[in-house]
Amino acid sequence: MIALAPHLTIDLLQQGLIGATTFQIEEYRADILQALAPHLTRELLSQVLNVALAIQDKAHKARILVARSPYLAESVRSQALAHGLEAASTIQAENYQAWMLASFLPVIDDLSILIRKIRQALTGYLLASEGQQRESILEIFAEETLFTPKIFSSTILEAIARHIIEICNEWQWV
Repeated sequence: MIALAPHLTIDLLQQGLIGATTFQIEEYRADILQALAPHLTRELLSQVLNVALAIQDKAHKARILVARSPYLAESVRSQALAHGLEAASTIQAENYQAWMLASFLPVIDDLSILIRKIRQALTGYLLASEGQQRESILEIFAEETLFTPKIFSSTILEAIARHIIEICNEWQWV
């Protein structure tokens, strides 16, 4: 269905949307909604919003709401983004929470609160990482969406890079 979405008629898209609501696995439901949404009419998009709001898994809910927000009418767009941010903010895995919150950067106008939440999630993740393997701790720093000038100043990014190089030299990784 996902690969076929760009080639379907409105009637088949509507049937696909109805079928997606019956999926028990929310990840699959979110994948199909995301694939169908760019091809749906505004009326059908409101149905996508209702289905997305019913998704219980916070990560899948946030993912579909942020991805579909550009296609929604302005009157419901802010509501969808608010629900998506709320869902993303309650994701338990702080590294994934930070990444999901960062996905809202292109669609949110007031970035100050969002950036603070991303920084808090990253700090929480790093503080909780004591005792984990080096690779898993440093892996988060490879995520380009989290370590950008939008979130951290160039001075902080440079300091992070210097510390990573120092760690790698100490552990003889470079």
